[in-house]
Amino acid sequence: MTEDERTAGGLPDGAVVIRCGHMKVEELEQSAQYYFDTHGEQEYALSFFSFAGRSVNYIARKARCPNPFIRTSTAGRISAAGYELVRTGRRAGHYSIFWSNKPSKEEWRAFRKLFSRSMRNIAAIE
Repeated sequence: MTEDERTAGGLPDGAVVIRCGHMKVEELEQSAQYYFDTHGEQEYALSFFSFAGRSVNYIARKARCPNPFIRTSTAGRISAAGYELVRTGRRAGHYSIFWSNKPSKEEWRAFRKLFSRSMRNIAAIE
C-alpha cells in the first residue's frame, strides 16, 4: 500500500483496538504473510478495528468479526510500543499495522503482549 493510499489513524490514546482471534504467534505470522503474498507490496501487515469512544462489543459488532474470540488493546499502548495504527481500507474503523521486515517469533510474542488475553466475542454468538 502506498503512502498516498493510507490516511493517518488519528485515534486518541484511550481508543479500544480489537483484533479478531486468539493472536497465536502462528496466526499472526500467517496473516502477515498473507498480506505480503496478496497485496503486491514488500511489507507485512495485520488488520485491527477501532472506533474512538466505543466499547469492545460495539467495535466487534461493527467489525463483523466472525471469530468466537478477540483480544483488545488501546491505541496509546500500541503507539507507545512504537507501532502506528494506519487507517486503511474502505470499511469504517479498519486499521492496519505495517512491518517492512518479517517479524521474528520473539517480535510476535512481544507484540501480542500489548493485547489482553483472549475473550469471548459476544458479537460472534449473537
